[in-house]
Amino acid sequence: MRGAAASSAAAAATPELSAFARCSFGASGIRGLRGYGRAELVFPQANTNVLHPRTVIPTLLADLDPGVHWLVCAVMGEPNGSGEGRANGSPAGADG
Repeated sequence: MRGAAASSAAAAATPELSAFARCSFGASGIRGLRGYGRAELVFPQANTNVLHPRTVIPTLLADLDPGVHWLVCAVMGEPNGSGEGRANGSPAGADG
């Protein structure tokens, strides 16, 4: 997610392992479907994005022991933060 308005983005991390951020420049979200332990929004230092000084990054995290693991997620992004066409702001195809 990009833009100066990202610092005032409407953002939420929900119990079903998802994180969404929305501002006037757009919306982005991620939902953990399998293998993740938590979701959070990362607010990186100012100017880490050359074009937009303030950003918010929806992120999934997991604590994994050595071995083979399956990590599955759904990711969405929309320009202008309209949120139209998505039930409750959820990623496409991740309604259930």
